[in-house]
Amino acid sequence: MLDAVLHFGALYTFAHLRLADLLHAAQNRTLTAEDLAEQCDVRPDLLYRILRDLTTAHIVRADTQPGAFTLTEIGATLRSDIPDSMRPAVLTAGKPAWLNAVPRLAEIVYTGRPVLPGDEDSLYGYLANYPSEATDFEAFMAARSYPIAVDLADEEELAGVRTIVDVGGGTGTILAELLRAHPHLSGVLVDGPQTAARARDRMTQLGLNDRCTVTEGDFFTEVPTVKAPPGPAVYTLCSVLHNWGDEQALQLLAEVRAAMVATGWTTQLWCVDKLLANGHGPDAGTALDLRMMSLFPHGRERTVEEYSGLLLRAGLLPKRIKPLAGLNLVIATLA
Repeated sequence: MLDAVLHFGALYTFAHLRLADLLHAAQNRTLTAEDLAEQCDVRPDLLYRILRDLTTAHIVRADTQPGAFTLTEIGATLRSDIPDSMRPAVLTAGKPAWLNAVPRLAEIVYTGRPVLPGDEDSLYGYLANYPSEATDFEAFMAARSYPIAVDLADEEELAGVRTIVDVGGGTGTILAELLRAHPHLSGVLVDGPQTAARARDRMTQLGLNDRCTVTEGDFFTEVPTVKAPPGPAVYTLCSVLHNWGDEQALQLLAEVRAAMVATGWTTQLWCVDKLLANGHGPDAGTALDLRMMSLFPHGRERTVEEYSGLLLRAGLLPKRIKPLAGLNLVIATLA
């Protein structure tokens, strides 16, 4: 574990220099560290050492030609031209707020408060003051959301749904995929002003603006009510509730529930988050749980029991829980 940060440094360098793109573009041609260094204007001897380290993580494979490397299937996930690219995730994880937060966990366990640049008390406050990092974060969330969107689009229940309301839907990756896959659907997306503006542009670029309304707003105070077209609706909260502690999560769920009631049609709430197994043994989601602790004052992943209990306290009845793109989908109805 002590060497993990060094291996991440090599991975970050690989992503920063877009080496996956260069190796992929070479197709059947073999590229050496010198070839890549010339294209990136870096020192070939040092780049060779970076690439050799990345063979241990199977990002690249050492070729039979001395000093040459080929891209592996794992390394190809870092290409920038694929919708679920891992490159934005690596670049985001290397930003000061993320990288510096890790050793500060030792402080957070005393105060319960993230230690972020500019003394900001949450990730979103920090990003509001650093537009370039906010852009990288949005790219990361879009790439992270794409496999979620693809899996959600396969849900058979969508055949009987008329409208999707994506609460905290970011720049619209999930909603756009649902609308693209199901031409009978209409959509509503609600998020903060800057994010909503980018979502609106995205829907226009994809030719979906006639089927999607993008609303600027604070979902802690009001969630849009579906008025038209008439018919069943699904409200979605994808990677949203884990940003907040129980008190704020209940406030948000109360607004969602009020909107569901006011809709007047059959409604469901679909939540996507990483659910931890009940108990206190090993779990693949604990790393994400620590990440939330490091970036949000009350951010956390919840166990299946905790998540279900939260929904019940909000007057929502969990009906089904299933794996979804490495996370979990929780489908709830009005209690």
